[in-house]
Amino acid sequence: MPVLAHKWMVIQGKLLDKVKASKRPLRLAGDGRCNSPGFNAKYCTYSLLDIETQHILAFVTIKVTETGSSSKMDVEGFRRCMGYLLDKDFQIAVLATDPHVQITSVMDKQYPETEHQFDVWHLAKRFRRKLQQKAKLRGAEDHRLRLYAITYGDVLAIVTVIRND
Repeated sequence: MPVLAHKWMVIQGKLLDKVKASKRPLRLAGDGRCNSPGFNAKYCTYSLLDIETQHILAFVTIKVTETGSSSKMDVEGFRRCMGYLLDKDFQIAVLATDPHVQITSVMDKQYPETEHQFDVWHLAKRFRRKLQQKAKLRGAEDHRLRLYAITYGDVLAIVTVIRND
C-alpha cells in the first residue's frame, strides 16, 4: 500500500513541522497495544501522543521475531518512537506511560532529563485491585461492600489528589 504510506508520511511531516514551529517542549503520553494479551502476542504497536494537540506524533509496529519475546516488544516500540522524535530534534519535557518496569529503567538511564510520570488510569487500576484484595481478608467483612463499591472514578480522584499534593 505505497499510496497510503506516502499519504501518511506527508500528513505526519506537516504535523511534525507544525509542532516544531511552536518551539514548545513536548508533553507526551505513550502506550503499547499488542494483538493479544499475555505472552503469546505476535505484534505490538507503540505510539506517542502529544497531550496538547491530541495527535499521534510517532508510532511503530513491532513483530515478536524482532525482539525474541513478546514481553520485549513494548519497550522496543518505546525506544524506537523516542529515538524517532529525538532524531528530529524535539525536546521532550514530560512523558506519561503505564508503570512498565523496562520502560521506567530506560527512562532513568537514557532520558534522565525527561520527567517520567505514570498514567493515572493504570495507578487507579492497581490501587483498586489492592483494595479488592484487602476486602477478601478475614476481618474485612464490615468493609467489604464499601471496598467493592468504589468505582474507577473514585480511585482516579483519590490518586489525582495524592499526586497533586
